[in-house]
Amino acid sequence: MSALALDEPQTASEPILSDRDAKVRKTWMERIQEAKKSRFPFEAPWQQNLAFVAGNPHLKYDRSERKLFLPDLAAGEERTSADKIMQYRNTALGELTGDDDRPELQFAQDDLPSEEYAKTANFAVEYGWECEWFADQRLEDLKRTIIDLGTGAIRVRFDPTVGPVKVGVPHRDGKPIFDMEEARAYVAEQQAQGLQAEFRDIHEGRTVWDVLTPLHLLVPPAIPNEEKFPWEIVVWPEQIEKLKEEYGAKAAGLVEDTDIASVFALGATDSTAGTDIDAEQGKLKDHVWAYSCYERPCRKYPKGRVVVLASNSFRVLSVRDELPYKGPDETYRSGITYFHWWRITGRFWAKALLDGLKDPQRSINRRVTQKNEIIDRGMPFVIEEEGSINPRQGKPLERVTVKKGSAKPEFHEGIGSGEYMYRDIDSLKQDMEEAAGIRAVSMGDNPASVTNYSQLLLLRQNDQIKLKPTIRGIRGGVKQIVENCVYDIGLYWGSEKMLRLAGDDGLARTALFNATQLPAFYLVKTAKGDPKPHDQVGNLRMVEDIARHSIDSGQPLPTSWYADSLKAGVPLPIPEAPQNDQQEKALRENHMMIEGAEPEVSYYDNALVQIPEHRSLQDQAVIVGDTELIDRVERHVQAHLASEMAKAQAPAEDGQGLPAPPSVP
Repeated sequence: MSALALDEPQTASEPILSDRDAKVRKTWMERIQEAKKSRFPFEAPWQQNLAFVAGNPHLKYDRSERKLFLPDLAAGEERTSADKIMQYRNTALGELTGDDDRPELQFAQDDLPSEEYAKTANFAVEYGWECEWFADQRLEDLKRTIIDLGTGAIRVRFDPTVGPVKVGVPHRDGKPIFDMEEARAYVAEQQAQGLQAEFRDIHEGRTVWDVLTPLHLLVPPAIPNEEKFPWEIVVWPEQIEKLKEEYGAKAAGLVEDTDIASVFALGATDSTAGTDIDAEQGKLKDHVWAYSCYERPCRKYPKGRVVVLASNSFRVLSVRDELPYKGPDETYRSGITYFHWWRITGRFWAKALLDGLKDPQRSINRRVTQKNEIIDRGMPFVIEEEGSINPRQGKPLERVTVKKGSAKPEFHEGIGSGEYMYRDIDSLKQDMEEAAGIRAVSMGDNPASVTNYSQLLLLRQNDQIKLKPTIRGIRGGVKQIVENCVYDIGLYWGSEKMLRLAGDDGLARTALFNATQLPAFYLVKTAKGDPKPHDQVGNLRMVEDIARHSIDSGQPLPTSWYADSLKAGVPLPIPEAPQNDQQEKALRENHMMIEGAEPEVSYYDNALVQIPEHRSLQDQAVIVGDTELIDRVERHVQAHLASEMAKAQAPAEDGQGLPAPPSVP
């Protein structure tokens, strides 16, 4: 954004400010100025990070112009890049992605209308998550933001300008009443007092999640922890017509801001050298900067305060002495939740993954460029005097012309291209692994020294441990976001919200949800467990290790299990071992002996499996003093031992690989 015009407003047709609005405008303009000054040193690294992500590592940042530019090349120079950052970035994004980030609601027993309602309430959260908030997509955008820039945020807000129109909705204190019984009672109460209830045609509206980069955030200087912020500001480009629809006459006469594109002009490529990137990008027309200013609860404003300013003239559109959200503990909130990659002691703006990768990437680019130049300049060439006749123009044989009688050129071989360059690049890759905390094994490469799944898993877990604070912060933030969304559900969904979601069985799941019955107190339970590894290499390694262990333990798995697991890419459930059947037979025989029967022993019985089950029954009989059962079990066990002895003395196996049955007398 260009320098803020804090001294004088634009000359747009603007209503004359009241004393209150003039004071509000002055207060927040000063805060915006303070926040932008403290943020300024971090803007260059953010812009360069985004340039690296966009595949433009050669761009530089001009602090005076506050924009990216591409330096001119000297004659004969070239630019070459070998992007290694993207694989670390994508791996980190995968490590942050769990199977399901969606939390669930829990209610106190005393406040719960019914157990069925609790299930429906969680179904409502699932519906909002997938169909209204588009939470998975927004969280993926957020994770990319903190990976690239270190800090990001999600703002939950209710957008009243979208959705189908509801006709004639009664309003109390400017808020719609969606509960039918409450609406009828309010209208009747107003009529009894000789007053007319206010009715409005409104859009149904929708709760949205705004993913905010650091360039959207203005925070108080010198406060490292967001929990201590006395205020916070979100700057966001908004369409002028949308502001007019929401704020009416207050937004009349707004003129589009001409500097919106300059903040996010990050698409420069090598072809834009020497050009004005802003002009190449174009401008976002019919938009102005909207400043949403949130005052945290304090003695003067116990419910907090929200001030909305628009455009570079800082037009006051709205002043409301109440923050838009309340948590389950009844504290007022702005709806903004912050997220960080690596927190830095004593600083609010966190360190990004890319911050430690840019220098090694620059060095790799330089080495690759040098290698290419050495190869190109080491091609065969011919030195000839001016005026020499040489009609051949074949390439890569270059012709170098010198003046007649000039001294013979001296050639210096230098060190040339060699193995040392590749070793240097490998060393830089190692630096990138250490800076990112992500080793090759997490990116799908199997180290040569790792021969089994347990070692592979240990290396992966070591990488994941480094990300646990980040993952814990994300899950805690998602919990707060869902709390804000549940507040909106109770406020705006009304008593007859139809929920529809696809089911796993091919049939749609539907429910009619009464949001007005939401209990005042609830808890949001976050998702647990580490994100599961998604790489195919680890899963196939596990299949091989299980198959090898089954052979080593003398209980080989069927070949069909191994083949099917390889096809599926994951270990399939282990088939039931034959001894489970023997165990079940022993348990049935125990039941028969308890009933007084004496079951016979079959020659194919597995005594190693059955006898321990029978001895367990015998021990129980000893405890209760049932001597008859003790004797029956003992006779049955001795029959097993005799059968095993007979099988051991059998001369040979039959033709099917089974012990020959003992001869029958």
